[in-house]
Amino acid sequence: MWASATVETPAGLKDARGAQWYRVRATGYTALSGLRRTGNDTSSDAAARHKNALRKLDYLTDHFVTAYGEFGVGPSRQAVSIPQATRRIEIILAPQTRWTAGVVANGTYDFPYIDSFDSSDPNKSNSNGTYSVANLQTHGDVVVNSTTPPKGTIMGNASINGNGDNTVANGWGSGGTAGKVSGTASNNVYVPTPPVLTPNWAGSAIDLGASPPLIVPLTTVSYYKTSSLSGTTISLPPGKTSATVNLLVSGDITDITSSLTIAPGVTAKIYFAGNVSMKQSSLNNLNQNAAFLQFYGIQPPTGQTQTINFDSGSPGFVYSTWYAPSADFTTRGNPDFCGSFICNSFSANGNCTLHYDEALAGLGAPIGFTRVSWVEDSR
Repeated sequence: MWASATVETPAGLKDARGAQWYRVRATGYTALSGLRRTGNDTSSDAAARHKNALRKLDYLTDHFVTAYGEFGVGPSRQAVSIPQATRRIEIILAPQTRWTAGVVANGTYDFPYIDSFDSSDPNKSNSNGTYSVANLQTHGDVVVNSTTPPKGTIMGNASINGNGDNTVANGWGSGGTAGKVSGTASNNVYVPTPPVLTPNWAGSAIDLGASPPLIVPLTTVSYYKTSSLSGTTISLPPGKTSATVNLLVSGDITDITSSLTIAPGVTAKIYFAGNVSMKQSSLNNLNQNAAFLQFYGIQPPTGQTQTINFDSGSPGFVYSTWYAPSADFTTRGNPDFCGSFICNSFSANGNCTLHYDEALAGLGAPIGFTRVSWVEDSR
């Protein structure tokens, strides 16, 4: 038994964002023994899969290469060294970035309301790229990587990892656990959420001690670490209009002293090993764009948990993205979160809303691939 495969990147196989999709073509071979003949599938058997029609048998020449060519050969008459059976499949793969959905929860989702907007499209947001209810979209997708259906109003698609065992219809059928699903409800979706590890630049990062009140980076791309974060303002380098600040927090993030403020033009990537506890109004992203404030929850040691708690505060929009696959997220009050959340559980009490920024789907390098289609070639 042997096999061959190719991975192709056709110029026309790209999504609306311009991200390259991949076409994988694989062929499996096995040697044939016995007489050079085969019987027909039993047409009267309703369970028959007609494998002889799919499993092509070559006794003298490779019929596929002769007719179509393959792997740079042909079309040409190509003799086979021994009789063989072949099957071919074609798979289309789409790259998956971290924030391809409004929420990906590994365990449970219980949140009042989610919709979407697109900060990169003035027809789907305010003129400055912020959320507008007048331009709301219905791509606030929710994925739960367990068999527990989500709860709440979902203006988008809703998926669970039920392996096809749970009865699912629009609105989650008779279960009634979702107030509304405007899109498609399915029960066979799983989105990988690789853990976040301590970044490899941690050893060389500049140590700022505990909760520095002000971080002024020296260069346009800088690396820092601190034992805690509270009441910190991250500013631009002198004379610069943009900068990326990578910050490792080995402890907790709180608002005990004051707000966390991100200055215009600064992209903050904050890796935290502890917990987060603050009012939503204490998260002050002056860019008003979630891509400029990215949080990464480092995987806790075995047997330990990680929590992200937002307490009630003044109503308002909070622009940020969170990738913390092991963390349990809870919030109270009535904030408007704008961004995307990847976590273990996602829940809220009160009149909370989440507006997924569809532009985040193109943020960062792929962390995996999602199968878009699977076809068996019967030629």
